[in-house]
Amino acid sequence: MPSKPVTTVLFDFAWTLFARDPNRWVGSAAALIGREVAAGEAERIASDFAELLRTTATDPAHIARDLDPQVWDRAILAVL
Repeated sequence: MPSKPVTTVLFDFAWTLFARDPNRWVGSAAALIGREVAAGEAERIASDFAELLRTTATDPAHIARDLDPQVWDRAILAVL
């Protein structure tokens, strides 16, 4: 059966859709860099990360990136 073309890509920049289980995503991220997460640390790390996202959500640079395709292109190309 031929595969269907990709018609949509979902980005979760604010980490609100995919980060529901901190033990899973923090543990997986730690494993990718060869580190272990102590009991209870995943929740703290996830909470700290969420607070960082909340703090930067009102940063003018973030707002500009989301409103201007050229600013977004420059930002994402810097990461890639």
